[in-house]
Amino acid sequence: MTDATNGAQYAGSLVQLTTKAKVTVAANSFGQVELTDGNGKKIMMDDDAFRYYGGTMAAPTLPALNACLTVTGIMDAQTTDQIRTINPRSAADLVTATGCA
Repeated sequence: MTDATNGAQYAGSLVQLTTKAKVTVAANSFGQVELTDGNGKKIMMDDDAFRYYGGTMAAPTLPALNACLTVTGIMDAQTTDQIRTINPRSAADLVTATGCA
């Protein structure tokens, strides 16, 4: 969970968030979900890798509002909105967790 500037060294890397994240804004029309950790740090999760990883353009089932997760994915930057994103490759990269604040 890092801002656009300080997360630059992780761009293109497969990362795992070391803290549990709660869905604080449900998926928008672009398949983006806002995640927030217990310290209030936010990151956008995007479904682009879901769509391409399996060779299909099928829309994935995204986590619901207030879901608690651990997330693995490819770190990227969305330069249009100047935000850092994490892009899970499949549903296996989203693990339901408990104890999110």
